[in-house]
Amino acid sequence: MKVYKHEDSRRVLIEWIQNFTVKSCKVAIAKGETEIGDHYHKNKDEVFYLLSGKGEYKFNQNDEFIPIEDVVFVPRNTYHLFKLSDGAILLGAATEPFDPNDEIKM
Repeated sequence: MKVYKHEDSRRVLIEWIQNFTVKSCKVAIAKGETEIGDHYHKNKDEVFYLLSGKGEYKFNQNDEFIPIEDVVFVPRNTYHLFKLSDGAILLGAATEPFDPNDEIKM
């Protein structure tokens, strides 16, 4: 997924979702250094954008964490785990609303 950025004297515009049907949005605000996710979904795709702070992610439990540079796209059936710094704000959008039965732990 490509991030589009445009800046002029009034504002900075960041478009981070294209061709993606959004049915749910969420914001995670980290209380201390924390890990979130540690699961996968069978019924939805997700896309995340780090608004502030620092964050890392991985798509395999045995892999090393990768710094979040721009957008992290998580297709359905893809394990994901995020590590966020204290106060980090992670914005997420999904193709389906939250369903606790669709958070499959490994």
